[in-house]
Parts: sequence; C-alpha cells; structure tokens
Amino acid sequence: MVYNKSQSNIISQIDSGYLAQTAENRKWYIPIIETIKLCERQELALRDTCDSGPIKINDAEPETNDGNFRAVLRMRSRCGDSNLIKHRENTTLNATYLSPTIQNELNAICGEIVQKKIVQGLNSAKFFSILVDEITDVSRQDQMSICLRYARPKDNGLFLREETFVTVENTKGRYSPIAILSELKSLRVDCEYLVKQGYDGVSSMKGSFKGVEAVIRKSHPEVLYVHCQI
Repeated sequence: MVYNKSQSNIISQIDSGYLAQTAENRKWYIPIIETIKLCERQELALRDTCDSGPIKINDAEPETNDGNFRAVLRMRSRCGDSNLIKHRENTTLNATYLSPTIQNELNAICGEIVQKKIVQGLNSAKFFSILVDEITDVSRQDQMSICLRYARPKDNGLFLREETFVTVENTKGRYSPIAILSELKSLRVDCEYLVKQGYDGVSSMKGSFKGVEAVIRKSHPEVLYVHCQI
C-alpha cells in the first residue's frame, strides 16, 4: 500500500506533528496560488520591473511598478490575510515562492489542471471538432494553435464550449497533421470522436491531396472539412 502511494509513508504516520506542520505550510501558499489564478483569469500580466525580493507591506507603495502579482499580494497582506502574513513572517528568503521562476512553474501547473478538465469534458461529450490556424510570432517562429469545440448536456440542454488548447512548432507542410494528432494524443484526447475539422484557405491546410485536411481524413475518413469554421 505504501509502495503504491495509497497510504502515507511510515514516517508520516508516526510523526503526527510533521503532518500537521506540512498541512500548515501548505496553507501559506494558497494565497500565492490564488493570486496567480486571479491574474490569469483577468488576463493581467504577473510581472513588471523590480519584481524580486520580499514584499514590504508597511512601507509606502514602491516607486517603480513591481507587477500585478506582487501588488495583489501586498493588498491581501494589508487586508489581513492570515495565511499570507504567516508565510511572510515565518518563511526564509530562499523559500518565499515569489520569484518569476516559481510563478512560471505554478502557472504551468494550473494550465495542466485546466487542460485535464477540458479533456475530461471533451471525451465525455463523445463528439468534437477542431479549428487550426498558423501564425508567425515576432521571433519568426511558426506556431499553430488548436481550438476545440464540443457540446455536452447541461440543464436539460446543450452548450458549446470552445478552447484555445495548445501551441506547437514545426508546422511546415506535411508535419502539421502529425503535430495536430500527436498533440491531441499526448493530451489523451480520443480522436475517434473527431467529426469535423476547419482551416483557412491555403493549400497546405485545405489541399485535397497533401493538405492537412486530406492527411487527417486518411486516418479518420469520417471527419468532415469546413472552411474556417467548426
């Protein structure tokens, strides 16, 4: 049972104080995670200039903008967030969980959780369609965004849900359909439920012989193609 991680290890079972301290420590990080989720939900940039070091709540506002993430945490501390105050008072300088690296890691974890929930809803819906578009960013790197749409029962009816899902690289020519299917497979999306695909009008996407649409239909012949919509 311990080997399969279905129970706590022996040390944790014996040392109840250790378990209590671990639970208390985890509470300290809840405000940090909630703040990251808030900024992402409201499409607010996390950082700006001078976004390192401890957050001082008793001093005046910093002369330079230190970002939305630190500003929200400062406001929460001043409003009496007990978990955040305990974290600030008891943590060491090398374990504040406020650095840009930690922000990126927590943001990535939140993204993975959201993706898993999307996949669960999509697979339970049984049928879905994809919309794919390519773009070149400022660094001249080709990227491809995959958007999914599916319907599932809710309140005795149906609603459509559309998600910008993943961005992949190496989109030239015949590699695009491989990238699409491999990304969906890596996320455990059941492509047997794929019923429709939509792309723009360029030949590399909608081509009847070598385009993405044609290549995908070779492995999924039941998938319909619709120009620029799903």
